[in-house]
Amino acid sequence: AAEADAGALMCPQGADVRFGSKPDGTVVVQAPKVDVTATYQVIIKSASRITLDAPEIDLKGRVEATDGLHSLKDITTNANVAADGSIGAGGSIIDGGGNTNHHSHS
Repeated sequence: AAEADAGALMCPQGADVRFGSKPDGTVVVQAPKVDVTATYQVIIKSASRITLDAPEIDLKGRVEATDGLHSLKDITTNANVAADGSIGAGGSIIDGGGNTNHHSHS
């Protein structure tokens, strides 16, 4: 919540939109729903970090990570995975189709 509301808007549908700022300079917007539509491109920049904090995040379209991708939890997919480079694992790689090579060389 904002430390002190700088303003409030009442939308025709009755949605209460509030905006303000915190002492650290953070801009706060409170609204039941925010919809951003652009005809070309949306760019969000930060000098340090961008955090998306929600129980579920739905990304539609291709996702490109130009500087790597790191996950702190398990990643699951219902699709195939392809790699143009090496795949390394700190643990076992287990398949359900019987194609994993389970032999060793002596």
